Amino acid sequence: MKELIINHFRTLLRRYKAQTFFLVLMVFLTSFLMSIFVNLWVTYSQGISEYSNSLNMETASFLPDVKVKQEDLADKYHMDIQKEEYKVIQDGSKIYKLFTNEDKKINKYTIIDGRNVRNEDEVLVDPDFLEANGVGIGEQLNFSNQTYTIVGTFILPNQVVPTIDVNKMYNSKNQALIILTTPAFHKIDASLQFYYSTNASEEQLEELINNEQLQYILKADDNPEISPLLSKFQLIKMIVGISGNLLVIIVCIVLIMALVQNINDDKKILGILKGEGYKDIQLILSYFQYAFIATWTALLGSMVGVLFVPMVIKLLNTNITMHLEINILQEVLINFIICSILGTIMWIVSVITANVLLSKPALALIRQPFMESGGKLRLYSSMNIEKILQLKLITRRTLIIILVVFAGYALSGQFIFGQAMYQLSDNISVESVRGINYNANVIFKDATEDYSQDGVRYVRNNVKFDNDQYSLIALDANKDYKEAIGFFSEGGDVDITQQLDEGVIINRLTAVQKNLKVGDTIQVSGSENRQMTLKVSGISQFLQGKEFYTSTKYLLQYDSLEKSFNGIYVKNPDKFAGNDAVMRVITVSDIKNNLIETTTKFKTVGLIQYVIGIILGCAILIMALNIAIFHNRKEISLLLAMGYPLKSVKRITVYSYGYLVAVGLIIGGAIIAPEIKFLFTLFSKASTIFYPVTIPPAIYIEAILASILIFYICAFFFVRRLRKQSFVELFMD
Repeated sequence: MKELIINHFRTLLRRYKAQTFFLVLMVFLTSFLMSIFVNLWVTYSQGISEYSNSLNMETASFLPDVKVKQEDLADKYHMDIQKEEYKVIQDGSKIYKLFTNEDKKINKYTIIDGRNVRNEDEVLVDPDFLEANGVGIGEQLNFSNQTYTIVGTFILPNQVVPTIDVNKMYNSKNQALIILTTPAFHKIDASLQFYYSTNASEEQLEELINNEQLQYILKADDNPEISPLLSKFQLIKMIVGISGNLLVIIVCIVLIMALVQNINDDKKILGILKGEGYKDIQLILSYFQYAFIATWTALLGSMVGVLFVPMVIKLLNTNITMHLEINILQEVLINFIICSILGTIMWIVSVITANVLLSKPALALIRQPFMESGGKLRLYSSMNIEKILQLKLITRRTLIIILVVFAGYALSGQFIFGQAMYQLSDNISVESVRGINYNANVIFKDATEDYSQDGVRYVRNNVKFDNDQYSLIALDANKDYKEAIGFFSEGGDVDITQQLDEGVIINRLTAVQKNLKVGDTIQVSGSENRQMTLKVSGISQFLQGKEFYTSTKYLLQYDSLEKSFNGIYVKNPDKFAGNDAVMRVITVSDIKNNLIETTTKFKTVGLIQYVIGIILGCAILIMALNIAIFHNRKEISLLLAMGYPLKSVKRITVYSYGYLVAVGLIIGGAIIAPEIKFLFTLFSKASTIFYPVTIPPAIYIEAILASILIFYICAFFFVRRLRKQSFVELFMD
């Protein structure tokens, strides 16, 4: 038994070098990527858990009417409510968002490094600002005509992606979060801004949402200062789910390919050994070398992946202030689990494959016909001899047909999936603002009938649908809706803006999550829990978020909804600068920058996946061609010895497999794209954004041209290698 295993290892390294190399390469890349993404998943999950539990991150924020007291709301709904105060100041090119160091029940800050502030001339600063500006603890920071000593760094759970003044997005180079002592905070000459936060349960929030005394309420999932973290976590889960399953399947198929070739080549010897008394289990165990090598390769790949985790986290967290602790012991354990899973899968696949192939009687294994009967030749008697030989060689072995077709399928699939991942961030950032024609969204403190000439006003009502909070936004029917937003149906080519007068227009995210279509009716509850039936008049191809859009004309039929305007979409936001009636100004440019900053980092991840995917796809194609040509090596030498020109031999024995690769490419192009769209739609259901997937025709052309190029390069080198072997050597092999 020992000698049999050693002999198979020697054969593996001498005769199947190419298969072994590509198997090792694919297992290494698979475990490398899985290590990075699974560690990211666990690290982000623990970070979110710490924010939610240890730091008691808010579940919602809101702003009540001026006459409503915080204590009254807390008593009425039996929940913790906390007033969040802050100031924003600008000092030269730097903008600072200031907070006090008072103890809080909700949104507790935690010190990352250093100590807490004790004196009025001391501050805590977010660590990203210090790193971006090359400043350290113990150094000085000047703002508001004062000099402060930096004594530590901190994080705030409700300031993951801070908005610094009029929704300016956080940029660690010139914007900072700062904590001062309460006396020092109140001495800063800047207007005091505030809102209220709560850690209420879902049931309590449902009651709070229906309170007419609130100007607005924002759940954490919809809060732009928190939700990007949750979106990134969902996207990482999506990558782990899709990539992990896809890569493991590919590795298993490649392992099966290698085992089948190895065992088929040794069938006669195995039949003789079986006839001499070797048991099936002994023969099966002798082919565990691939699983053994794959297990150790998986260990190496996962350990290398660990080294890249901090780098990837830093890349993804460029525009957020979240501090993620990397636990080395935990990463080692995760890698052990990954290797155990991959190794177990490899061993199971090896056992099943070897058992299927070696379960035949000894005589069946020994009998291995070299050529089929000549009956089929007569079927093609009208064809020239070269075409007959081509057809005979490429159809002789069903396994090889499957392998080569699958290689074309896998390569096209990797091209399409890689491109889809790479373009995902662009699709999100572009499609989310497509159709938006205003430059700024001005939100008023109180409802008003003014400013009718300055833009398209709207009425915003908070409604509850299927236990989720949505904003019902009714555009002013006296204006051209397209001055604010243009709505387009799925496909993006049909204008459905006028359907605002016939019902509500929802976005694709809501349609997917709630399984809605045009013409459906939905039951929503407004203030005082009054029930209303709304008609879905359209589904917008673009836009994100939890919003229903309609017109004030459609809104008139519902008495329980607010009819006065509480916001306006404008072209010129400068007119509202310093206006006391304005609560907030959200510019489209800031929304775009936010989306771009949030998704660009995943473009880099998508590019890495794309490159690795192409490497894997090429490896599968090369491996399949190597197996196919390896099985035809004797025929190639025989044809050359018989005087066939080299060009004809290439066409007969090598290039003919290009037809099978083309079949695989066609199948991949037809199946992969719908599969990818379906998978992304599934992940959108569990996410806070819709993942738009576009696969332009250029991707198919790129996949075909690249596959043809790779195929002919491989064929050239394989034929060149075979020419170096003599006729006698090939038949003695």
